[in-house]
Amino acid sequence: MRIPFSFLEGKGFKLRGGLLIGYTRFSSSITDSSAKINMLPILAYADISYPLQKGIRPFVRLGSGGTIVSLKDKSGAVTDTSSFDYSILIGAGAGYTLKSIPYIEFLFNAGYLIAFEQVNGNFMNVTLGASYHFYTSGEKK
Repeated sequence: MRIPFSFLEGKGFKLRGGLLIGYTRFSSSITDSSAKINMLPILAYADISYPLQKGIRPFVRLGSGGTIVSLKDKSGAVTDTSSFDYSILIGAGAGYTLKSIPYIEFLFNAGYLIAFEQVNGNFMNVTLGASYHFYTSGEKK
């Protein structure tokens, strides 16, 4: 969702907000421990971008929210547990919009997520995707 700020738009920048919901699964199979971790981050974020010619929009992103974390330990060393932990996200990326289909934006994003569990979890991710813009009239591409 675009957030209008005249002092940013006067300099060519755009501010957008959104909601990121994802799913990640990790597993470990070593001799001492065998565990599975499931994560479901739910984060509100804002990104600031500077749209360039030819439909390219580089951006930086900052987000905050919570992550549902579930641990299943097969080794018996730790009891199965789950929690909802505060999380922050920082990232950067770029979007690309074709003039022939202005409602679709193709995205590349690299991010770093920190989940503040009892022992902090740090995660790097890279995503490729596309987004559909319900309303694009009035935006300069």
